[in-house]
Amino acid sequence: FFYSLLFGLPLVLRKYAIITNIEMMRDSTIIKKIVQKSNAELSQLYYRIYKVFKLIFFEFVIKSMPELLPKIDPEEGKKKFADFASDFSDETEATLGIENIDDIAHAWGYERIADQDAFLFLKKMRTTLKKEISREDYENYLKFDAKFGKLSASAFAMRMFSLVFEKKKEGDELNVKEFKDYLNQFSPYFEGNDLKKMYEELEVTGLVLDDKLNLPEYSQTIENHIALLPKQNLQLVYSRKVR
Repeated sequence: FFYSLLFGLPLVLRKYAIITNIEMMRDSTIIKKIVQKSNAELSQLYYRIYKVFKLIFFEFVIKSMPELLPKIDPEEGKKKFADFASDFSDETEATLGIENIDDIAHAWGYERIADQDAFLFLKKMRTTLKKEISREDYENYLKFDAKFGKLSASAFAMRMFSLVFEKKKEGDELNVKEFKDYLNQFSPYFEGNDLKKMYEELEVTGLVLDDKLNLPEYSQTIENHIALLPKQNLQLVYSRKVR
């Protein structure tokens, strides 16, 4: 018995160690996958938030600071709108019915829409109870994109914060309540619980200190998360259920 115990115990312990190690490796693999999935979902959240920020800033500029935007040749605008609208309708002269593009986009999937950013911008405008997209709407998008479209995500966010909160921010900081109160006006623009999730994320990232949101750090955080997403899959970040 003692002989068996003396020589058998190390073998048992060795086997136990090997089995335990395998289990730990399997657990670490599972944990790694969970963390990767969580990080991907968080980056997707930031990307959707960033797109809504672009829409909010678009409407702000069109309404309050149209002088910031470049001019566009009327004939060029007419042609580009016709090209855009032709994917959705035979009626391409002046307007495009929002219900029609909803139906087609839902059937296709967003990734088949050539000018996806324009679609997402203009489709969201239905929250203003508009039933159609006009050529003027699309031309405004083109002008906005020409002015701000080449900015990095962090530079764009800072430009937006600087102009929208010009009279409310203190240096590079903004009272987080002012930030939330402003965005709450646009809650229909956000998917599902994205707005709530964003507020929760602000609280756990350390970007808010003494009720002040650090705008440059928040802008850079947005860009850092967007950079983690594969560019060819960005369109899939959006829900297909557009209704």
